[in-house]
Amino acid sequence: MLTTPSRRHAPLTLQEVATNCGYHYAYVRQLVSRGTLKSHKVGKYRYVRVCDLLAYVKTKSDIRLEYLQSRLSVVEASAQ
Repeated sequence: MLTTPSRRHAPLTLQEVATNCGYHYAYVRQLVSRGTLKSHKVGKYRYVRVCDLLAYVKTKSDIRLEYLQSRLSVVEASAQ
């Protein structure tokens, strides 16, 4: 399991991140190059720690939740 303490700092390649999260490889590279997703470089390869990936996913989920709540309040206000 990825969330056990010993695996939280395990490195994943960008391809593994893309495959496991259902993202395209180019999108993961874009996230890394923007600094949105933390990574580190070993030689010519970039790696993402599991804990950094989980932090990104949580942040993205929080942003979506805030957006949906704001849209819901607009819909409720227009219904009244």
